[in-house]
Formats: sequence, C-alpha cells, structure tokens
Amino acid sequence: MAEIISIGVGVGVASFLGHYLGSELAGFAIACSVFAFMWLFMMTFHVRLAFLIEPTGRLALFGPSLQLLGRALGPLVASMLVSTQHAVPAASASAAFAVLSVALLLTLRPNQS
Repeated sequence: MAEIISIGVGVGVASFLGHYLGSELAGFAIACSVFAFMWLFMMTFHVRLAFLIEPTGRLALFGPSLQLLGRALGPLVASMLVSTQHAVPAASASAAFAVLSVALLLTLRPNQS
C-alpha cells in the first residue's frame, strides 16, 4: 500500500512541478499529460484498495461514482479560488486535497495485525 501512495504522491508532485518549471504552455501540457496518465491507470489501484478495505466488494462499486463526484467538485472549488491574475490558489487547493486523501487513507486503513 505504501508503494501506491508513493507513486500517487510522486506523480502529483511531478505534475505540480512540471507546471512551474517549464514555459507556460509547455508546463501546462506536461501537467495535463501526467494527470491524464495517472487518471487512466489509477482506477485499478483504487479498486484493489477498496477490496482490501472491504472484501465484499460493495465499496469497490463506489469508486467510479466517487471519481465523477471529484471531477465535479474539483473544478467547482478551483473556480472559487482562481482570480484573473493568479491561479496558484487552485494548485494549492489541489495539493491540500492530495494531502488530505493520503491522510485519510493512512488513518482509515484496516489494522494489519
């Protein structure tokens, strides 16, 4: 499970840094490409984690619907934070959501004993 968290955090940080290290267009293209790659291939890991948490599979059924909820709430929160001069608060909110999700995952994981 730690490997999955490390991969997710690493890809998120790479996407965040790719936006700020390159030119505006190139950085945005890199960040979008990394995010799209992560979005496509992380669902299998989400389903695996859901089966580890709740073996009957009921929780795994909520994965796609919760991702759609996140796709709706993410732009909503970002639109409230972005101004005409700066988009940095939206990136900071994204990083805060990532940290919150890792904290929840580590807090709510089942006991390994």
